[in-house]
Amino acid sequence: MNLEQQIASIYNAAELGQPVQSVQDANGNVTVEPVRMGATGMDLQIPLRNMPPKREAQSLEQTKKDFLPSLTGLAGGTAVGTAEGLDLVIGLFEGAYKAAFPDADQTRFQGFLDGVVNQFETGYGEGARQMLLNMGEKAGYDEEQLSVMDEAITVGSFFGAGGVAKAVVQKGVPLVRAGASKAGDVIEGAGDAAKARMADADNSFTAGMGVDPDPAIAAAGDAVKAMRGGVEDKTISQRLPTAVAATEDPIATKLVTDTVTTLQQPEAKIKANFEKISQYPNMPDNLVDMPPEQAASTLKEHIVSNLLFLHGRVPEATRQRSKQWYVGANKISQDYADKYNLPLESVSGAMAALSPQKDWYQNADLGRRVIETIQSVTKGNERGMTMSGEMRVMMNKKFKANKPKDKVIMDAIDGKTYEQLELPAEKAMWLRVYDETYNDRSFPIVNPEGTFGDTVKTGKGVNRMVAWGSLSEIAKAINAIESGGDLKIISDQMGGQNKVRNFYNNIYNPASTNGDVTIDTHAVAAGMLRPLAGDATEVHHNFGSAPDVKKRDARWNGGMSNSSITGTKGIYGIYADAYREAAQQRGVLPREMQSITWEAVRGLFPDTMKRDKKYVDDITNIWYEYKKGNKTLEEAQNATEQRAGGIDKPTWED
Repeated sequence: MNLEQQIASIYNAAELGQPVQSVQDANGNVTVEPVRMGATGMDLQIPLRNMPPKREAQSLEQTKKDFLPSLTGLAGGTAVGTAEGLDLVIGLFEGAYKAAFPDADQTRFQGFLDGVVNQFETGYGEGARQMLLNMGEKAGYDEEQLSVMDEAITVGSFFGAGGVAKAVVQKGVPLVRAGASKAGDVIEGAGDAAKARMADADNSFTAGMGVDPDPAIAAAGDAVKAMRGGVEDKTISQRLPTAVAATEDPIATKLVTDTVTTLQQPEAKIKANFEKISQYPNMPDNLVDMPPEQAASTLKEHIVSNLLFLHGRVPEATRQRSKQWYVGANKISQDYADKYNLPLESVSGAMAALSPQKDWYQNADLGRRVIETIQSVTKGNERGMTMSGEMRVMMNKKFKANKPKDKVIMDAIDGKTYEQLELPAEKAMWLRVYDETYNDRSFPIVNPEGTFGDTVKTGKGVNRMVAWGSLSEIAKAINAIESGGDLKIISDQMGGQNKVRNFYNNIYNPASTNGDVTIDTHAVAAGMLRPLAGDATEVHHNFGSAPDVKKRDARWNGGMSNSSITGTKGIYGIYADAYREAAQQRGVLPREMQSITWEAVRGLFPDTMKRDKKYVDDITNIWYEYKKGNKTLEEAQNATEQRAGGIDKPTWED
């Protein structure tokens, strides 16, 4: 039986509702045949899915919807990696199939897919790959054809945006770099098609699991193009050296923030840093006496343990959605970029610039307000609009004429149109005043996949109001939008904060394998497994910042040293390495580990509880008991979870 006949056989069996299985003969060859059970040989197993009546071949989109419910319990095998966005399995296996059989029709692909689905349903990820290759070999394919098929299956099996990029980099380099790979062509083409669908709302779709795969497929296509030299990598360095003595160029080289660069400071400063860290409830007193590398490793391994603890407490279904946060952020940004004909890097830069001290729901909405307001007053119905009397009232309410810095800007924008303004601070104040005068202040829940839910409510059930950050942050967002995607401008606007720079990268390219990871307040709280708020000592130590005197907590013992030579802030690099290590142990990307534990720690320590002094003190004291040796690490973790009352479900989860 040739390969086309074999595929047809699989299709026909599945169309009749018969399950299929792979059978290995004495020579090691694998074939597929219907499952026979019972003394009479009757087929007793329940079919994989409820098949439609015999009719014309259904569309691929309908096939996806039919297959996804049966895939929800998918357990990946050796060649599969971790399942995420299960609808991508179908899209990428379609690429694998078409790479080997470019002339095959849709019916044949559906038959192929039925056989593959059965293999995964029964847990044989690697078996599916071997089955397909053996089928190809028996059909008489030569080594080159089998190589193409294997490459396509390998790339396809590492589904998910980050997974695809990782597979291409690790396993497909020799083939796709040459520019002749059929599978590489398929993935590039799939990425371009995904972008076209994203640009055309009428043709977009959300598959059965509520996941829109297009941003991930588009990112995978870009990853292949970048390897082939077809796409410029517009991520930025994770750190920004500014000293005259700096020897690294953050534009020419993608600089990484890690433990090594964190420790590239004078010995006295490093010792002072670890002396302060040794006073944490989580850390041993003798941390300061350790060599710097050992002290950093001790801190890192503690963070890793807490991250893995949180990761293990999150239900699998929630993990699979939580890890999509940056794919969703990329989708939102790409949607705005497509709608308003802006570079993705400009929109990603605006989102990142507005992120300090904002949750993602507000962050995403503020980004929308900046973009839509600029479009409205420069190209839309409000073009040429001067500051109205209503805006003037709002300006006097939000800013103080008796403050010299405010008054200079207030006088400069009064009576002006947005387009008449030149200074970023002037545009920032005008834009904010316009928005607060005319636009509704509520904002929606954002789902991990980049879709929007209900309006965010307060504890009393009323709509929460979005709050703007500083004029400086708004100005940076405006500059990013006006940059035309210029990488130097984008990099400058992201500033020196390692968190903002990593956040830009995570939004712009969630498929990146550079280890970009956004360490914000929640990420620090997850690493310490404690209810830490924005002004906590540990949070400021991560950022290399210091709280206002009036906001310092009782344990404030001074800030961490920063380095303008390397562009490293605080101990961000140690946290980043901890997330990378935890991610590696669980087979995910660092940004995925951060997303999963970020959502988990928000559910474990809600903001309302962070303001409860007894609650915070109780958990802090659990960790002091650990520090004294009265509790093991596992006991402290479990006691913390128990005192916190477990992890609440995310607001976006039904």
